[in-house]
Amino acid sequence: MLENVDLSREITNGEYKQSMKTLQVKLGELQRKAWELKIPIIIVFEGWHASGMGEDINRFILPLDPRGFDFHTMRRPCYKEELKPFLLHFWSRIPVRGRIGIFDRSWYSRAVIELFAKEKNEDALEKTLEELTYFERQLSDDGYLILKFFLHISEKEQKERFKEIKKRGIPLILEEYKDKNGKDLEFIEGYEEYLPVVERILERTDVPYAPWTIIEANDRNFAVLKIMSKVAGAIEKCIEKVTRTPGEQTIKYLDMAKEKLPALDGSVLEKVDLSKSITLEEYRESKKLFQEKIENLQYELLKRKRSTVVVFEGWDAAGKGGNIHRLVEELNPRLYRVVPVGSPNDYEKAHQHLWRFCSATPMAGHMTIFDRSWYGRVLVERVE
Repeated sequence: MLENVDLSREITNGEYKQSMKTLQVKLGELQRKAWELKIPIIIVFEGWHASGMGEDINRFILPLDPRGFDFHTMRRPCYKEELKPFLLHFWSRIPVRGRIGIFDRSWYSRAVIELFAKEKNEDALEKTLEELTYFERQLSDDGYLILKFFLHISEKEQKERFKEIKKRGIPLILEEYKDKNGKDLEFIEGYEEYLPVVERILERTDVPYAPWTIIEANDRNFAVLKIMSKVAGAIEKCIEKVTRTPGEQTIKYLDMAKEKLPALDGSVLEKVDLSKSITLEEYRESKKLFQEKIENLQYELLKRKRSTVVVFEGWDAAGKGGNIHRLVEELNPRLYRVVPVGSPNDYEKAHQHLWRFCSATPMAGHMTIFDRSWYGRVLVERVE
């Protein structure tokens, strides 16, 4: 994607000032309209170090109402974050409906630094890229508008900017954002080495529901205007889509359902034998045996730093509470947590369906037991 980019593109100061006034007014209006329609927007900024992201983002957000967006800058994960799934750090930061989430670097930079720069593990990187596209697909399917920008400059331009940065006594990366192993510095200064990796990530994750836009960033005025015009155009299209007549939307979702939902031959529950039983003596003997086994496995999982999620669903009065009680009787309470799931509050409803469950995700070596879960809630909140 990057080899065909024309980095010589630029505009005059006069063209910049004239276009900027129009775009600033337009973006402010579109932000208010998106808020009224409760459209959640995610804007991701990635790019080479010294490509001007900080300045470009600052110019981009000036016409926006600061009460309507959240700005997130990527920093190294803390100890607790390192013990949780890679994407959880970002799941917890997705915007509520109507707001804009702006990411100054994102899950992509972390994927490069955490998985490739440290270990040069291409298989792990490929698996993570699959997870990232699935993550974005989930958000898109739930109505999120996702825009991704990569600010591209030449290696020669980057070196010139590095000289200017060092001349001014500014560190290449702030201390709180440094990777503890220094691998982010390798990425910052390794343009030629990481160019194929960046190309691969961009091509692999350039999808219709979350496309990449390459920004020619040698000329900063040109870069800012392109970012602003692309954001304005995408929000306009999204507003048009959301304001379609209900009939058109219903037909669209019915067609999608036909494509995604396979036919079911009979019911799985019909095949369950509810006549099965055991004697009280067999129950007590087996319960003791399995509780001891689960207790030992709990410590084995802790040693291996493997997190565990146990989900209980079922009819009311089916015995979920009693089963959970028996499950945890011999477990170490420091290593597990039981989460009862009920109706979401208004703030939880304003997020993507799975957002509310992120905080209950167990750390490595720990266990979370859900008394009802995302399955029951999607049935009640979406299907019914």
